[in-house]
Amino acid sequence: MEKASNLIIYRCNVSGYQAKDFKQQEKEYLNSISGLSYSKEITPEINCLITTSNTVIEELPKDLLSRLKLIIHPNSGYDNFAKHWVQQCQFPIILGNPIRAQAVAQYSLSCLFHSLQPPFRSNWDPSRNWSRQLLKEKKILLLGNGHIGKIIEQALTALQANLSIYDPLKGKDLLDLEDVDIVINAAALTPDNRNMINKDFLTKLSKNFILINGARGKHIVVGDLIEVLNERPKARAYLDVFQNEPFDEKIFSHLENIFLSSHTAGVYQTLDDEILSFEKTVLTDYLNLSNSQFEVKYNGLNLKQKLI
Repeated sequence: MEKASNLIIYRCNVSGYQAKDFKQQEKEYLNSISGLSYSKEITPEINCLITTSNTVIEELPKDLLSRLKLIIHPNSGYDNFAKHWVQQCQFPIILGNPIRAQAVAQYSLSCLFHSLQPPFRSNWDPSRNWSRQLLKEKKILLLGNGHIGKIIEQALTALQANLSIYDPLKGKDLLDLEDVDIVINAAALTPDNRNMINKDFLTKLSKNFILINGARGKHIVVGDLIEVLNERPKARAYLDVFQNEPFDEKIFSHLENIFLSSHTAGVYQTLDDEILSFEKTVLTDYLNLSNSQFEVKYNGLNLKQKLI
């Protein structure tokens, strides 16, 4: 990796949940870094990009891509980067997984506890009866053991949950679906797991399964999920992400056992500030650390290393 002595940054686009003046905030914040300048338009000097999951790399000018020294992608999902293109890159693509990991994990746990239906009522129940099972009595499957999955694993382990983890990229390649009560999806999207949550997957689960997806919409075959939820009215699904966004309300409107949100699992009040802080740290490190120091520090967040 041949580093640049200075960086000229261009942000490709912003997400809909970010402040309307975010680009201006970002420009003022990052321009305070010595050896860096922020451009609001593509110029021949640009050698660093900030992208989102909606950035279409193939639509960017080829001459721009050829002179890049760094991409900062302050998002968790990265399936907008073609695998063959990433493999050819001679520069790091730094992912922002830590920015949203706590929020997405909390979304998943919120859905889990919502599904357990706490016994709220307006009058005193003298029987004090709550017919429920503890998490240690339920069979829980966690898909993915990355930044988000590890937080969920720690929380459920503390609750003595009966937990199994499937993540072949981490050597956890045993997928046992039989009679699983709860599936929490925290996996990255890969060619191997696209559409993995289909009818065959779902019908192996327990009859009254709980499915929670705060990861990627393309993991689920939506038509299959709707069919199975129709057949199993006591099963539940919590979806924050979808194959096509915004989701089509009409295809879900007849279901009482599905709970939808608008790709907001990773959104929280101070998210813009966290993004700026992350970007500033990465850029400062790039300009001040040696090649080897930078590579070591960001090994777990470098998309090229993830592919390897």
